[in-house]
Amino acid sequence: MSSPDPSGLGPNLGALEVGVLVAYFLAGMNILQAFIYYQAEFPNDSRFIRALIAVVIAVEMFHSGLIGAFIYNATIDNFGNYAALDRTPWTMAITIPVGGLAQALVQLFFAFRAYIVTRKRIWILLLSGTGTMIHLSCSIVGGVESARHSISVFTVQYRYIAILGLVAGASADALNTTMLVYALYRARSRITQSRKIVERLILWSTETGVLVTAVSFLGLILVFALPQTPAWLVVVLVFAKLYSNTMLATFNGRLALRSSGTQAHISVMTLTGVPKGQAPAKKPHSSPVHVQMTRQKIIMRDGQWGDTMESVDRESPVKDAQSLSAPFAHDVSVGDTVAGLGDGRNEV
Repeated sequence: MSSPDPSGLGPNLGALEVGVLVAYFLAGMNILQAFIYYQAEFPNDSRFIRALIAVVIAVEMFHSGLIGAFIYNATIDNFGNYAALDRTPWTMAITIPVGGLAQALVQLFFAFRAYIVTRKRIWILLLSGTGTMIHLSCSIVGGVESARHSISVFTVQYRYIAILGLVAGASADALNTTMLVYALYRARSRITQSRKIVERLILWSTETGVLVTAVSFLGLILVFALPQTPAWLVVVLVFAKLYSNTMLATFNGRLALRSSGTQAHISVMTLTGVPKGQAPAKKPHSSPVHVQMTRQKIIMRDGQWGDTMESVDRESPVKDAQSLSAPFAHDVSVGDTVAGLGDGRNEV
């Protein structure tokens, strides 16, 4: 095949460079969110969750190294060699399945979360898991075939692999988001005290679900709008890091829910009045009021979330609302019980 026209490098090399820049920006956000997670106090998170986060971050760092090596090879090692831009280096070939692996790990996590909060409806896990496995399979096949052919040949002859993978991934994301929002909305109708917390959870779930689904459709648009260019690879480079960011944001969002759900304010510590059985004095005096605060802590572990959803009608609404913030083990401060005790003379 002839060498690419230097004047038409925008849809080819230019698009890939934009994808690399966006991917590195999201990689920085990943590192920041991972730092926030490990600095926060989540001592009751299960080992599975900690291992999942560590594996996803490790895969993401490997993915970042691969795309960095690819862009260095294309712009430095082969500077001015326009024919080399059409060849698929091994770094790009491996980048596709590695990114698909990171995305599959996060999608399976969201599928399991939807499975738990919908009272363990197995068909949700099966459908979402099937879409995720199809997307991962397309990533592996795409990586193998891209190594055997040039970028232009792969883009034309194996475009259906990219389309199938994007559609399967978008379907799994749409199912996970829809079922999670549905479960939260049903819980919201039975919760009065902590409805704002549940509404915030619904908003977060909708935002993350719509974001990743929109990026999938962006990839489909690029495949059909620019069929002769590898512009759709921009989505492949960005996708994995976008998913890992949404997962870490889900875990770190518990910090905001914890602070908003348990904060108590006491503004009056003394009362002015006349003690019972005594004549009014010329000047009022202050009677101290002793305030006693107690805090309850409920520790929810992995196997208890289904029971929590089933008992949402009869349990504490604050506990139910905060238990929906993450379907895995963490400590939930239910609230502060404030009791005002007088000095024996004034009733408060």
